[in-house]
Amino acid sequence: MAIFDYDESDFKPSIISAHGLKREVIRTGTGGGPQGRQAKKERSKQILQQITTNIHNYGAGGNASTPDVELRTDKFTNLNIDSGETLEVVAKKGAGLLHALEVVVDNPYAAVYLEIDGYRNTTDGIGETPAELLLNNRTTRVDSQFWVKTVASDGTYTMLYTPEKAEPYMEQLRIMVSNRIKPTREVFGMSLNYTSRGGIPTPMKTDFMGGGSFAHTGLKEASLDTIASAVAKPIGSTTYSVDDTYNQAVFDSNSHLIGTGHPYQGQAGKPKFTLNAEFDSSQGTIEFATVGSAGADANSVAGPSLAATGNFPGTPTTPSYQNIFVYKDTSKDVTEVSGWNFDEATGVLLNESNISADAQKTLTVDTVDATDFFDVGDVVLDNTGQKIGIVEAVTATLITLTANNIVAVDNNENLRRKSTTIPTVGDRIYFRNKGTVYFPGIIQNIFRYNRAGDSGTNGWTSETTANYGDSTGAHCFQVSPGLRSVPSVFSKTSDSSDETISLGKVTSNADNNPKIMVKGLFIKRQTIIGSET
Repeated sequence: MAIFDYDESDFKPSIISAHGLKREVIRTGTGGGPQGRQAKKERSKQILQQITTNIHNYGAGGNASTPDVELRTDKFTNLNIDSGETLEVVAKKGAGLLHALEVVVDNPYAAVYLEIDGYRNTTDGIGETPAELLLNNRTTRVDSQFWVKTVASDGTYTMLYTPEKAEPYMEQLRIMVSNRIKPTREVFGMSLNYTSRGGIPTPMKTDFMGGGSFAHTGLKEASLDTIASAVAKPIGSTTYSVDDTYNQAVFDSNSHLIGTGHPYQGQAGKPKFTLNAEFDSSQGTIEFATVGSAGADANSVAGPSLAATGNFPGTPTTPSYQNIFVYKDTSKDVTEVSGWNFDEATGVLLNESNISADAQKTLTVDTVDATDFFDVGDVVLDNTGQKIGIVEAVTATLITLTANNIVAVDNNENLRRKSTTIPTVGDRIYFRNKGTVYFPGIIQNIFRYNRAGDSGTNGWTSETTANYGDSTGAHCFQVSPGLRSVPSVFSKTSDSSDETISLGKVTSNADNNPKIMVKGLFIKRQTIIGSET
């Protein structure tokens, strides 16, 4: 895998070969040197003139194989191209006729480059993409140019080069497919200002961000892994996209090459779901407030105030916000004790003098073996639920943090551990109700309702404030940009594990390596035997 810095000037993809390509022995003529090469060209020219009779009838008549002419059909399937790489399919010096080229990809931003002697389909050596051809309505046969079929039922795009008469070449035939899609963590997140790199088009809309849903009526009982595969290969559904998510970049500049669709379709944006274990083993009811409104429970108790109250999706600098409530049950009463917790008391007690905030990285502990509850990367909380720090190392009696403690800690304080599967601020979150998965975006804050009987002030308490750990009521995720359309309330009515009604974190292949899959590549050509190197 080759990942590059995606600055325009530095984007120089590596070139890889297609798996299974046959290395061919170079055939040479009887003569060498310049005179021999010229004689070979003259012979090739004569043969090309002879076989252009009945040129439409591939493989018959004047196009049949002879001692001088070889009919060839090259076929490649299921080739993955990493971000920043180029697949060089054919690079031949020689003479022949190109009858047809068909490239099937799972992403409209795959770049296909064709070179026939002095002809190049783009002068920059990058090639064309289905995204720009579809935008320009090049969806019917165009002589000696690429055209593209509309998206297929499996989410693939087919680019075709089908000249009315076969294209002769005397010097060179070169075909490449490039993946110039940059990695990003904005898929299922928040993005209203996106610019492509590497010379490929910039999408008109950021349809890959959070705010939408993926639905498949035939996969209500399927696993999360199957749902993830269905998003990447939407057979029986439609490609994930969010309506009316404008891309400010295309308005700010007139220099961008523009494309339709988005670059994170197919394998490039395939989601990865991390199921929350606590909700999975409890009951609960999920309700979505309208974007821009705090919402309220069944007793008209308002939700936490929003950081912004604008309409969906907001702006690049001020996104829209949405509250998502997780109640104990269908009563939708925020004051009832929630059936699940984001953290747990461990019984591990601080065993040293009171520590002021930002004082030290180490916590000496006793009473309970710290390794029974804490591991590297875990979040350590104080007894009220405030974050102390992240574990760098741990022994039975010593917890070492990655940085100084964030809040003060008292001697004999019962340390708490943040659940490792709970989505946290900055994470992208998903909610699943049978055959529908919702992607509301990025968590901006997490609240819990502090009841009258709990320590502290009655009302919603942020996880960044004291007494969050003492709160026992409903939970609320505040997210951006939120869902464009408000889903119906749904419930998990059993304590049994059930992936079909769940919530958790979502990431995607785009985070590190947005791959493109070449589902199929087919080449029909005739070659002059002995001419190719």
